[in-house]
Amino acid sequence: MKTQMMAPTREPMLVPRQAARRLGISVSLLHKLCAAGTGPVRYRYGKKVVFRQADVDAFAERHRVAPVTSALSNDGGEA
Repeated sequence: MKTQMMAPTREPMLVPRQAARRLGISVSLLHKLCAAGTGPVRYRYGKKVVFRQADVDAFAERHRVAPVTSALSNDGGEA
């Protein structure tokens, strides 16, 4: 599990609802990804779980899919 303990920081921290919204996924899916060890790194302060905004953004960037362009639209052929 990627839950880590850390000292308080001034970096922007997100609760699961905020992190899920930023990623465009449900809180349930976020929890499942974290439980599987494939989600963004999370931190625990007692019972509270938070995510660093930078970790959430890095997770999103790692899962970015480049747009696919159609060969038909670029070759000047019939539409």
